[in-house]
Amino acid sequence: LYPTSVFITKQILKRCFRLLKNTEYVTLLKKFPHPIHRALKYKNKKIEPINLKKKLMRTQDLEEYFYNSGQLDCFKLKAWVKKSMFHKMNAKFIIIDELNSVDIDNNNDLKIANKIFKMNKLS
Repeated sequence: LYPTSVFITKQILKRCFRLLKNTEYVTLLKKFPHPIHRALKYKNKKIEPINLKKKLMRTQDLEEYFYNSGQLDCFKLKAWVKKSMFHKMNAKFIIIDELNSVDIDNNNDLKIANKIFKMNKLS
């Protein structure tokens, strides 16, 4: 559990531990907010699409991709010692939404977390 995981609930922790009984590793994932096929790269003072083939596809038709939310990683110690990489372990995951997670790496992330906290408190 990372120190800036301010939105982790008791329910999420319990769910992770239940899942961990039948696997080596459990983590929380978030969906990329926009298809990564539409990503751009900045190279030689120009912007280029990373995937020309999918540039003109409708966003609804593109695959969804996910990333580790940076909130929580649960693993069995024996598996970690043996494999030393999460990506080599048998894994399960929980997909969480934007309002249940903010990976706080900088001041802007902290501002977003504060806003979400206030919004959740009002509802």
